[in-house]
Order: sequence, then C-alpha cells, then structure tokens
Amino acid sequence: MRMQRKRFNCTGPAGGCRFRSRSISAEEMSVVNQLDMIRERIAGLYAASPRIHVNVKLPRLRLDLTNDPVEIKGVYRNIFTIEECRTGVPRIHALQYADVLTGSIEILEDP
Repeated sequence: MRMQRKRFNCTGPAGGCRFRSRSISAEEMSVVNQLDMIRERIAGLYAASPRIHVNVKLPRLRLDLTNDPVEIKGVYRNIFTIEECRTGVPRIHALQYADVLTGSIEILEDP
C-alpha cells in the first residue's frame, strides 16, 4: 500500500507560505520563565540528592502526600517522576511543573 503525501497550498507573497504569528504577552512569558526556573530547581535537586520530602494534593490522581519522603526518578521537559513508598509498595507518579507553580505540589527541601 502506497502512502500519499499531503500537499499544502501556500498563498502568500511570491508563493511562499504565511503563518499567522501570535504575539506572546508579558504575563505568558513570565509563566514560561517561572516554569523553567522550577524545572531547573528540580533538576538541581535530582542531581544533588534525589531524596526529598513533598506535600502533594492532586485529586485527579487521588494522590495526597503530606511531608512524605519521595525520590525523584526522572526530570523531563514537561514532567518529572517521583517514587513514593507510603503503603510499602513503591509507586511512581508523573507530575507536572505547572502543579508546583499552582501550589498543588510543595517541595520542602531547598537546593
């Protein structure tokens, strides 16, 4: 079976493609900068000592941790993973940096 290529009709000056660019407001840029700072902070904790204590209140994941020891397992572009052993069984959770920004996740250790 042969796949067909999609063709895009470009109508712009001199036949080139034009894309509408949306300007980013200062508030959106501030949020992006804050998320980058949070990511760097967590990456620093992961490199120095991945064992930390956190407060997590995320109803969508049914996750409620209060000053519980966890271990950071990975730091990625949009998420970081932690492992907690509250019930004796290790569980890995993927958490978003935005949840740290909104206050749903509180990291109790300072880098």
